[in-house]
Amino acid sequence: MVASLEPRIAEVTNELLDDIDGTGVDLVESLAYPLPVIVIAEMLGVPASDRGLFRKWADDLLTSQNMDFNDPKFVEEAKEKVRDLDAYLLEHIVARRKQGRDDLLSKLVEAEIDGEGLDDGEITNFSRLLLVAGHITTTMLLGNAMLCFHDNPEAAADVRANPTLLPSAVEEILRVRSPFLFSARITAVDTELAGTPIPANKMVAPWLLSANHDERQFPDPERFDPHRDPNRQSGFGHGIHFCLGAPLARLEARVALAALLNRFSDIEIADPAAVVYRESPGMYGVKVLPLEVRR
Repeated sequence: MVASLEPRIAEVTNELLDDIDGTGVDLVESLAYPLPVIVIAEMLGVPASDRGLFRKWADDLLTSQNMDFNDPKFVEEAKEKVRDLDAYLLEHIVARRKQGRDDLLSKLVEAEIDGEGLDDGEITNFSRLLLVAGHITTTMLLGNAMLCFHDNPEAAADVRANPTLLPSAVEEILRVRSPFLFSARITAVDTELAGTPIPANKMVAPWLLSANHDERQFPDPERFDPHRDPNRQSGFGHGIHFCLGAPLARLEARVALAALLNRFSDIEIADPAAVVYRESPGMYGVKVLPLEVRR
């Protein structure tokens, strides 16, 4: 399904870039936010025109300063923050049960394993994850790409001169400026890690950013190198919980960055002091990124 989206991603990207020119263009507002949210909304089958609502709900959910997953208060606050989003998604799910369409929500409604389907709560939870995580990672990834290119002009010029480097450049952006700083997992059994005992059924938070800057795995880890090979970056997690949306995020980033480099001969951060970073303790990205571009 993701592989078939490339023409549509390119079409949306170019439509959005048509409105970009000059100084003070906010990359997040103009491209990095609307592109992935339009794509994931169309994929799910909800109106992309509601993206203002999606942004509010996602920001409410992801800007909490309390990220203690073992704190019942945090869990209750999170449930309250997703109440309106869940009600919105449930309305669409109920409609698909009455009449299916050619979209992912309909496929989830119809899906069965050993004759057993998903209930409304399971589809709502899954759809919420897809809608929120399906756009926020790419939004941050595109902003982080501009920060990496700004800090490393020689590497940026290298990528511009050799577009075949884009896929490896995306991997290096994910490594150097990982959008999600950590993941959350629950121990299934009593275990010990680096001499520290961890009881079963406890929440642990592996730091993806730390793994991505581990000098034992990455020579000169602070250097941004679009030629880095191998690059076993952990920005999308690892193992059976590897990010379901990784192929979509990589495709959107590759298509969008290629279009930006093709469309504009110069791309600079207009005012580094005006860059606004996200305040969530679990995420790394920008909310506002003013650019100066020249066609």
